[in-house]
Amino acid sequence: SMGIELPFVDQWPQAAMQFCERTLDTYPKHPADTWSNIGPLLAGVWIVLRARRNERSAPVRAIGYAAIATAICSALFHASNTAVGEVLDIAGMYAFAFSCASVQAFRNRWLNARQGILLVLFLTTVATALASVSNFAKTPLFAIVLVVVAVIEVKDDRVKSYNQALWGIGWLVIAFAFWILDYTKALCDPDNHILIGHGIWHLLNGLTFYHAYRQFAGSFDPRDMQGDEGDTMGG
Repeated sequence: SMGIELPFVDQWPQAAMQFCERTLDTYPKHPADTWSNIGPLLAGVWIVLRARRNERSAPVRAIGYAAIATAICSALFHASNTAVGEVLDIAGMYAFAFSCASVQAFRNRWLNARQGILLVLFLTTVATALASVSNFAKTPLFAIVLVVVAVIEVKDDRVKSYNQALWGIGWLVIAFAFWILDYTKALCDPDNHILIGHGIWHLLNGLTFYHAYRQFAGSFDPRDMQGDEGDTMGG
């Protein structure tokens, strides 16, 4: 077979969540659900390069790094089909949500840039640790965090436009429909290892990350924030 054999990983506990794609005996265990993380990866690289060129603050750049982390962690999860991969995947999602929250805190001068990054790292670590022991901290708590971020964004007088947010949410809803169709096996060809519903969810998430960056980067003028940078990543 074309796959890679990793006997030591075979001993690790399996992931609880199983999607449509049939699990192969070799690695990557789920090829279609692994390579499709190129969506968030490319979005993350684009965000980081764009944010650096536009001299954006660290919390805004963190959205790009979170997208890259999500892509890598999700790929490891689907390639390994392990419980530890599953927890890493959740870490990436939380890093993204908390990066958005830290931009809000930075924009409102509740925190400087360095404190914003420390907050992302701290909250992501706590949420991931909770997710490793509690199912509530997997999807329900993540959904609550996203709703809180959305409410703060809507209530914030500084935000003049929600155009990018609506695009991002639109793609997320479409993507999540594919997630559900795949997970419930309503739309499912388990022997298609090229592209199936869960892979489409990954690819479209790249667009969600892209529009999230556009929303948060466009929600304030960096010139208003002089002196609030602290020590930012990459200067």
